Amino acid sequence: MIDITKDYFANPTPESINEYVNAIETVEGKKTFDGLADFDSIKRDPQTGILTATFYISVMLSDRDDEILNIDGIDHKFYDLNNVVLFNHNRGNVNGSALVGRGLNLKIVPYGNTKALVGTVEFQELTPLGQQVATLVENGFIKAVSIGFIPKSIRTEPIPPDQKDNYYGSNNLTIFDTSEMLEFSVCEIPANKYAMLLSKSMCLKNNNKEKTMIEIEKSGAKLSNDTKDDMKSIRDDCKSAYAAHKEAMKHVKSVHAALTDMIGDDDSITTPPAVGTLDDSKDDSKDDSKMKDDSISKGLSDLEMDGLMFRLEQKMKAMK
Repeated sequence: MIDITKDYFANPTPESINEYVNAIETVEGKKTFDGLADFDSIKRDPQTGILTATFYISVMLSDRDDEILNIDGIDHKFYDLNNVVLFNHNRGNVNGSALVGRGLNLKIVPYGNTKALVGTVEFQELTPLGQQVATLVENGFIKAVSIGFIPKSIRTEPIPPDQKDNYYGSNNLTIFDTSEMLEFSVCEIPANKYAMLLSKSMCLKNNNKEKTMIEIEKSGAKLSNDTKDDMKSIRDDCKSAYAAHKEAMKHVKSVHAALTDMIGDDDSITTPPAVGTLDDSKDDSKDDSKMKDDSISKGLSDLEMDGLMFRLEQKMKAMK
């Protein structure tokens, strides 16, 4: 399971990425990325007929080229001015344009303990290719995208020999710390295997511990067994603490009653005032009884108990 207190990507290395992938790929004995039929991000507007679909454009995890793209380092301000979505990174040819839509609402979101760049494709169905790709996506035959970018700063980290089986044959992991986004494409097989259609179940499986119970309940998702166990444990702890509190208050009340009986109402015994509680301009005598009743019912204050103990000590000294 993912350790949500750990930042696997503060300084990405083959070890940290491999550790993270191993943590997220198995949840409750099942592969995290199995069962991707419940895509709720494909929508066709009933009034305009426009088809949209939301994707993870890139996820900050190593891809099939043994590369990782730093999500925070992606500059997409110029992409936003020319927000093309292509098919398989093709830029068109004599047969026509490879444009299949435009990218909207790009934003960085949590993805487990790392990050992802998310965006929505508004498909154009004005061309045969646009119609074909839109139909394939709408019917679930294509589920992936791939980002096109220009690297600006690059570094490499050696892949330890004992971890090479978890990668794709490279000796080094290439990390693109900064880049300029040019486009992203609908494609059949992405380099980043996590760049898929946005799925509510995938988000929740990766982020249960980072969402509130209300958010999960509203989504209609089922809680994992680990989350259920955590909730039961918290509930049981609260019940035990409340029961102990009730017993302690019973004991405090009985001690209070015993002290009051022993001390009596001898006004010659002075109770030391607490600092900051004196107000010569106000007569508090009318509120004494109410204060004592409220304090007993809600829990005696440390000040009141200290006063009683002081008066008891004075009484015992006077009896000597």
